[in-house]
Amino acid sequence: MLLVELMVPKGAFTPEERRTLAGRLTADRLLAGSGGEHRADPGVLAWFGSLTDVIVHEPDVWLTDGRDLPCLVRIHAGAWAREMSEHLVARATRELLEAAAEFDGPERAMRVTVNVHPVPEGGYGLGGRVLRTADFQAAIEDAKTGTAQLPDGMVVDPACGAVIPADSPVTAELDGEVHRFCCTHCRGSFVKRHRLNATS
Repeated sequence: MLLVELMVPKGAFTPEERRTLAGRLTADRLLAGSGGEHRADPGVLAWFGSLTDVIVHEPDVWLTDGRDLPCLVRIHAGAWAREMSEHLVARATRELLEAAAEFDGPERAMRVTVNVHPVPEGGYGLGGRVLRTADFQAAIEDAKTGTAQLPDGMVVDPACGAVIPADSPVTAELDGEVHRFCCTHCRGSFVKRHRLNATS
């Protein structure tokens, strides 16, 4: 679901440090809530993790201003890129800076640039089969365990199981009940599924 590419200057980090940096960019860490607590259904996080790859590149040539150690993160987030961009940028930056601060050796001023990319509808493939947003939404629904912790002032998105603020502005009123969602994709999927169930 997420393809994360980390580009670092050749030789700037040891192999162990590169593995540590990659480990800080897994779906489990990137999709965690602020403060490190998970804000999604554990089954959904595990499902995202099973479809996530993190690759570290060390380009032979990299032109930069040379003042800070550059790190470029490219995250391919697909249909949810717009809704998740702000969170992914902040989370990836924080994870890399925290990891680098723990490395032994001289302090290195690191400049982290994060690019979140969309993947066109039908641009995902798994096992030779094209997967569309509706396929992913159905897989998320199947992966939910219903065991996400619910802090005060939070509600569960009925489509994906994410724990979101109770005043989320993304809503849909169905059968006199107001449902709140993490993003418009989840709202659309939930409304569509609700209408299909009502007509069958």
